[in-house]
Amino acid sequence: DYLYLEEGATVSSAAYGSGAAGEVLITSSDVFINGFGAEELTGIFSDTYGPGDAGSVFLQVTDDIFIENEGFISSVTFGSGNAGTVFVESYNLFINNEPGLNFTGITSQTQGAGAGGDVTIHNQGNIELANTAFINSTAFDQGDAGTVNVKSGNLIIDGIYGTASISSDTESTGDAGSINIEIAETLHIKQGGNISSSTFGPGKAGSINIVSQRLLMEGLNASIIASAGNEIDSSGQTGSLLIHVDEKISLDNGASISIENNANVLDASVIEPSSLVVDANQIFINEAVITAASTGNVDASNIIISPSSQFKMTSGYVLTAAEDGNGGQVSINGSGLLFLDNSVITTSVNGITGNGGDILIDMDSLVLNTGFIQANTVANDAFGGDILIQVPVLAASANSLITGGDEQFEFVPGYYGFNVIQAAAPDGVSGNIDITAPDLDLSGSLNVLDIPFFDSGGLGRNPCETTYGSSFSLAGRGSLPESSEQPLSVIGDAPEKSSSSVKCVL
Repeated sequence: DYLYLEEGATVSSAAYGSGAAGEVLITSSDVFINGFGAEELTGIFSDTYGPGDAGSVFLQVTDDIFIENEGFISSVTFGSGNAGTVFVESYNLFINNEPGLNFTGITSQTQGAGAGGDVTIHNQGNIELANTAFINSTAFDQGDAGTVNVKSGNLIIDGIYGTASISSDTESTGDAGSINIEIAETLHIKQGGNISSSTFGPGKAGSINIVSQRLLMEGLNASIIASAGNEIDSSGQTGSLLIHVDEKISLDNGASISIENNANVLDASVIEPSSLVVDANQIFINEAVITAASTGNVDASNIIISPSSQFKMTSGYVLTAAEDGNGGQVSINGSGLLFLDNSVITTSVNGITGNGGDILIDMDSLVLNTGFIQANTVANDAFGGDILIQVPVLAASANSLITGGDEQFEFVPGYYGFNVIQAAAPDGVSGNIDITAPDLDLSGSLNVLDIPFFDSGGLGRNPCETTYGSSFSLAGRGSLPESSEQPLSVIGDAPEKSSSSVKCVL
């Protein structure tokens, strides 16, 4: 009823010459693979060491698969032949590796001139990857890596004691493969868990495509990333990242969704900026980031975010900032509320060359509470990006909004009423800012309520008279409200104003 492999036990087929390796087919109710840290290989594989192709590996398991402690399922090419396909079907799949151990998971690799094979995982129940467990297809030499396909009810990637991952990377001239993940319910990435396609060599990174009902990410280094490393021979070509979630995306406490380009290349013009596309009903970023930044001389990639009902950022960032390339474009186009609470959207350029990227916002309402929207550049003779904001309702804390200006404002969390929209280029040409939102001024339009214990002092005054803000508080039963002379909370001194315009909105 079950297959149990431990401490050096294997089921394998290999090719050492011109012939091809055979196929490995296993059907069972349960499969247990546990290396227990043994020196010998423990697992199921079909490899090739010559010009012949490796065979495919098929597992059809009705219940559960457990892979632990340097156990593996694989097809690898060490020569000019191609690696085989790895196909795993079960109800639940659990992969766990104790700290300090290596190589535990499911893979199809190329370590020669041949191509890596595809890895396909189909589950009805749960997939759980813990510690340094992995599912991958990697190119270590001339051949291209294969595609990784994962389909399951739920997927948990938890790297709290290491780096648990689903990946397709390249470290040489071969290209990384794409990653396709389809989750019926929840994709949950915890601290140290990641989904990645990266290039650390001349090859190109692959694209990542994710479809899920819910996406939850929490903790440091919990990430979905397509990247180009800063190695001297890195191609600098990242893949695109496409995420579609029906219900909610939640990023918390250091989590990130990113396209990162850290490469410096001889000819940056040949690199095609990729796109990071995210759409969901609700998107929440709490002390987390969505980024498509570039730290080298390559242009940053573009970000497109499409919420259906709301997008709230608390101490969060959306950025396509660049160092010595052009900033990427940020487009937030959807329905409902966009709320920046001590948060930043920026496409700014911080190096000696490069133009700021454009920012396009089209939502039902925009609320800024110490919110920054910046498309600046500090490069000589460069252009700030253009900012277009189309919202029927625009509200800023303390009714204070600074727009424009030739000098770049520095974001300082916690300054109440310090809200900025600018596209500054101190040594170049500032970008255009177009805000199509109504200007509402309620001063003089409210009547004082005839309630003896209601503090109406200042209620009818113009809220623009002070940078400290204003408030509107109804009296509760049996208690007095706070004074409307001051805002509910003020942190620090009001920031100094420059020659920029100050716009009062509700």
